[in-house]
Amino acid sequence: MQPTVLDRRKLVFITNSKIGATVFFLGLTLVSCAPQPTSSVTPSPELAVVASTPEPTTEISPTPSVTSTPTPSPTRTSPPIPTSTPTPTRTPPPTPTITSTPTPTPIALQAGSYDDGLLSIAVNDDVVTGFYENYTGWDEKLQAPRFSCLFFFVGRIEGSEIEIASSHTKGTIEVLGEDKIKINLEEAPGGCWNVEPGFDEEGVIFELTEGKEWKSIRIVSNENAYFYNSPDEKEQGKSYIVKGDVLRIFELEGDWVRGEYHGSQGVTTGWIKESDLYEINEL
Repeated sequence: MQPTVLDRRKLVFITNSKIGATVFFLGLTLVSCAPQPTSSVTPSPELAVVASTPEPTTEISPTPSVTSTPTPSPTRTSPPIPTSTPTPTRTPPPTPTITSTPTPTPIALQAGSYDDGLLSIAVNDDVVTGFYENYTGWDEKLQAPRFSCLFFFVGRIEGSEIEIASSHTKGTIEVLGEDKIKINLEEAPGGCWNVEPGFDEEGVIFELTEGKEWKSIRIVSNENAYFYNSPDEKEQGKSYIVKGDVLRIFELEGDWVRGEYHGSQGVTTGWIKESDLYEINEL
């Protein structure tokens, strides 16, 4: 049996002899269920089903549910906080290193023989003593040099220029190098202008020939000054030097000095009494 769907808005009467029941509803959908006829029955003409032509069923489409998509709230992006540029560290300029130029150490005056023995210089701490001896010309009658230049001097070291004094004049010794010096004199000693005229002009340069450990140069004051083998009265020898001779001294011990004499017969070395020599301050 097929269900019959009627318009829920109209009153419908259904008559059928074989319908055992009539369902009446108003305002609702009427569904009548009747047993399926077993045979085809032609309805009587007088029995007609009066029914209004059903209006086409308007199917109401369900209102689509509107899902509102929530509008996302705009994310407010805060502007980036500007990163402060670190203040550059000011590196102070390097302090210039002031290099002081060291004062050059004055070249020490060397003791020894200069220009093959023409000049002898001795150094003892800051005291300088020296002797210059030179000759020129030859006298056949006298068998001796015609002109001579001899002078003794003493001075004190106070730098590369040393002031000196002799019995005749004053002057300076200038150290030009380790083995070179120059002597200037205010006046040329007597007779020297015939032998070496440059002492009182531009000066005379000397070069070291042989270094010696001479401590002092002294002049013999006694008529005869004997050499001793040791600083002892009992050790007197036969050799002696005379007044005015030059003794170059290596060592001082009490009242004795050990030195050497340069003569025509060679070099004599030994001990001599200091009392046989001039004091330096007596010149």
